[in-house]
Amino acid sequence: MNESLIYLLLKGGKKSIREGNRIYFLRMGKLCSRKLNDNNSGENWKHTPKRNLYTGTFAGNRYMSSHMKDAYENLPVWQTAAAFRTGGILSGDNYRHSMNHAYVDKEGNVTDFKHFTVSEGSLVLPPDMTLERKGNTIRLTWHDDRDAPSASGSDCPYAIIIGDRRPDALIFARDNEATRAGGSATFTVKAREGENLHVYPFFGNAGSNAFSPNEYFYAPASK
Repeated sequence: MNESLIYLLLKGGKKSIREGNRIYFLRMGKLCSRKLNDNNSGENWKHTPKRNLYTGTFAGNRYMSSHMKDAYENLPVWQTAAAFRTGGILSGDNYRHSMNHAYVDKEGNVTDFKHFTVSEGSLVLPPDMTLERKGNTIRLTWHDDRDAPSASGSDCPYAIIIGDRRPDALIFARDNEATRAGGSATFTVKAREGENLHVYPFFGNAGSNAFSPNEYFYAPASK
């Protein structure tokens, strides 16, 4: 069977086609194939500890990745990040997954808060951002009087917040009155009593087509 026919059959709805020792499938509309061998085909395939760990971790990552996709209230953070960092080679979903797969467990919980990433892109962060938490109120302050495409006074501050009681849940926060030029932003969250928070502020431009990497702050509950 030639590849043109295989492509037409896959376009018609088939998930995959085996031809000899190769499996053919479509990825982002392109014909791809994978060679089978004695270890990964048919009755010879075995559930090894390494494969079981990978399968479980992959499921957890897909859960978190899907949750992240919905958390931003249609703000196209990862689509623009993928375009900027990979030139469009990766989709926003794939780039988000590639950035965070090592920091999420099989249940979809964040396991490494410091290195977990919620934003990437061409904008820059203020050099001196600080955080203060009082109960459920988080206040960020900074000084940044730059006026450039990568740091405009009209840039908007956002934050993703994760509580350590629910490490699989992302809270999206914004201060609609705040800008980079204003030097501060205030976010209100509904944290549980005694819950420590992990705060990831980042900036987006006024057109919502460019974003910054995120900063990370640990915001413990008041004693």
